[in-house]
Amino acid sequence: MDRRLLGTLAIAAIVSSALVNLLFTEKVERTIEILKNDWDVPAAGRLPIQEHRFPYTLSMIVRRPVHDLVLKFAVLRNQTFVANYTDWQNLTMKEKALRIKRVRDLDEKARSLSEVVDLEVLQAEVDFDWGNKRLKLLLLDYSPCLEGLAPPQAGMDIPVVFALIFDAAGNLSQFYAGYPEFFLDRMSSIQDLVIQLNDNATTYSPTVIDQPGSFSLDDLPALGTVRFRDLRKDDRLFFSMAVNGARVGGTEAIMQVVRIRLDGEYQDPIINILRR
Repeated sequence: MDRRLLGTLAIAAIVSSALVNLLFTEKVERTIEILKNDWDVPAAGRLPIQEHRFPYTLSMIVRRPVHDLVLKFAVLRNQTFVANYTDWQNLTMKEKALRIKRVRDLDEKARSLSEVVDLEVLQAEVDFDWGNKRLKLLLLDYSPCLEGLAPPQAGMDIPVVFALIFDAAGNLSQFYAGYPEFFLDRMSSIQDLVIQLNDNATTYSPTVIDQPGSFSLDDLPALGTVRFRDLRKDDRLFFSMAVNGARVGGTEAIMQVVRIRLDGEYQDPIINILRR
């Protein structure tokens, strides 16, 4: 056989092997993979106001060992208003958010508290798809300032999480305010909630008498926070929740925020918006 042909085949084999190794390495270096993030509603992105069970599912697979994985849920309502755009152009997204009094007041309190205790304000800027438009979203989460003071199984209905959506011109398009929780009016709206690691599932229900082995909604983890420890490669995590659309008050759009923290590092948040 021609030596040049042998050389060409050898180089091709090396390149092919290197490409396979590279692709495989990139695949396993992803710590987790989101398999499903879906609201099963009749119209895309709309939660009807009717007596019906509407389920939400979040599932993921672990691609490499994780010591500590935390899911932090928050639920917000649309409270959009006409913004003051005076001297707006040269402001950062955070500075624009501080033009809103409720955000500014809470930010000032958080900064004062940070002088006494160690705390963090979670801030994330992400690209966000709304219809056929690509928008910018600023998420400000002040809940860590209060988590250390909250009693076990505490709920919260004070707005401490804010989301601002900006259009391509940098103007405020939508404003949402809410708090850390699995869903609005959880005691009346949630029909069932399941947290599962592989085959081990824990079910929460408002009617534990009718569902032996399940826990009451009163026993849900505090402040919409779910924690998994010492996860191994290929472990599968599931979170499912069904809500009754008729028992969710208000007609304003609802934003669901899911923050994922892997061994202390926050990933980009998952954002779902449900119109009413």
